[in-house]
Amino acid sequence: MNISGNPTVLLLHGYLRTARGMNYLKRFFIKNGFNTIVPTLPVTTAGIERCSDLLHDILSEHSWETLHMVGHSSGGRIILDILTRYDIPKIGNIVLISTPANGSVAAKFLSTLPYADRFSRTLADLSVPADKFPAGKKIGVIAAGTGMQFGFNPFIPGDNDDLVAVSEMRFDGMHDFAFRRFRPHQLVHKNKKTANLIKNFLLTGSFANS
Repeated sequence: MNISGNPTVLLLHGYLRTARGMNYLKRFFIKNGFNTIVPTLPVTTAGIERCSDLLHDILSEHSWETLHMVGHSSGGRIILDILTRYDIPKIGNIVLISTPANGSVAAKFLSTLPYADRFSRTLADLSVPADKFPAGKKIGVIAAGTGMQFGFNPFIPGDNDDLVAVSEMRFDGMHDFAFRRFRPHQLVHKNKKTANLIKNFLLTGSFANS
């Protein structure tokens, strides 16, 4: 499918979710004049690398003038992976929302539970930091938590959104960082404040004045 004219944004869901989990942002960006690509990937079972391979196949069916990327949680890890392993043309700005770029204590714990072997590939990927980050790309990170020393989940060290620690979301090379006092993890991206932060970064490369 050929997409031209308005900017295009890829909206990528996270673990235990499908494209429907990005419906709020999809409606928001369509209303604001963006074309959208909102795929469903087997994030829960297939692993990050396999999902980025499948995403590359999906993107090969589209064209755009500028492609921005937005990933929630595990979706952000897939974006980091695809941009380090594939040459995607005309990439704009990138926003990661509550993405465990530095690995996830919660994922590491979940991987030890009974029947976790059904989902072990993705949990294993999320348990450790991303091994590479795309060079030359403007990446903005949106994190959520309490804004204090301890987060919503007492079993996750430091401030957290009840599933991912703020320290797990930060990484060297991110271009800008925005923090929200918000929970839970699965709803951080489903509200107007976060949507406006994302839009501002995609259009300007900064979260300022959102």
